[in-house]
Amino acid sequence: MKKIVLILAAMAFVGTVHQAEGATRRPRTATIRIGGPRWHVGMRLAKRPHRCVVIRFRDIPYYYAAGVYYRKVGKVYEVILPEIGMQVPELPEYGVRTIETDDGIRFVYDGVIYKAVPTKKGVKYEVVGFME
Repeated sequence: MKKIVLILAAMAFVGTVHQAEGATRRPRTATIRIGGPRWHVGMRLAKRPHRCVVIRFRDIPYYYAAGVYYRKVGKVYEVILPEIGMQVPELPEYGVRTIETDDGIRFVYDGVIYKAVPTKKGVKYEVVGFME
């Protein structure tokens, strides 16, 4: 009888330790947001967006980061829709769809349609339209 109690106690202890180890481990996953940006047109930010690039279009500086376009208004940065003809050095890593049109392959991100344009410094992506 004592052996059975000891065995049951040992099993309960091992099960508790095993559960505790499992509870302290965290899965190694990353949250990836697929789809449109978290911003909306008209939203204003107090700081310049992280890792943004300056785009000069019609002699006006605009800012671009991860598929979102900004312009400086006073001391804040306002989210805007891009203008047709703007060119960006890269598209976002996730959420970009490829579509085939009569004019060739196009890329769509958050309702904005881009085409790849070869330049001396590599490929840029030009805004050519918007999804309806």
